[in-house]
Amino acid sequence: GWALQRQSNLQKDFYTPSTGAVKMAGTLVDGTKFTCGTLLAPDGTIPVSIPLYKHQGLLHGNLLLGDYTPQNDGSGWLTWIHPVQAKGQFSSAFECDLAAGISAYADPKGARALPLPDPGDAYLDIYDHAASFSIQRNCRMDDRSAIRIIAPSTNEERVTFKVAPATGLFTGSFRPPGGKTTRFSGVLHQRSGRAFGLHFGPTGGGSVTIAE
Repeated sequence: GWALQRQSNLQKDFYTPSTGAVKMAGTLVDGTKFTCGTLLAPDGTIPVSIPLYKHQGLLHGNLLLGDYTPQNDGSGWLTWIHPVQAKGQFSSAFECDLAAGISAYADPKGARALPLPDPGDAYLDIYDHAASFSIQRNCRMDDRSAIRIIAPSTNEERVTFKVAPATGLFTGSFRPPGGKTTRFSGVLHQRSGRAFGLHFGPTGGGSVTIAE
């Protein structure tokens, strides 16, 4: 399978080599879920055009498959068009470009889902863009891809993190300073040994990353 990530947390992308069919499903930073069925063009591009907000908005652009190196499985840009809304995370109209990266993913089948060096130590960062706070933790992924926080041992923000090795998706939660429990989700960028995700909250949300 393929995992797509960046600001628009494209959670899954299934490509059928025999037909060129591509299926995608994901979530935008305001919590809007979407699906897309498209085709791989002869030049390696994947055109994306997804109506949003009852056809008042749009997510569109092109992704391009790369040369299958760790740095270039593929990438592209998607334009997110958001209408004026009375309800929802954002009320104003805007148009912005979202960078997207493509990373091949395979079920590790009993090994670590990310190729972290022994003993599997990594660095977890949860950042809130609007409130400008950051929660940073040292963590460790074991051979079953389970992640536990190793420092600080107090874990005052109650950070949890769970990986689904078969799909390359992860979920988790934390409690921001003075706030309520906030959930996050994302994808593993297996080829580069990183993970990228998003959290959605009353302040507008932010990013979740894991790296060596």
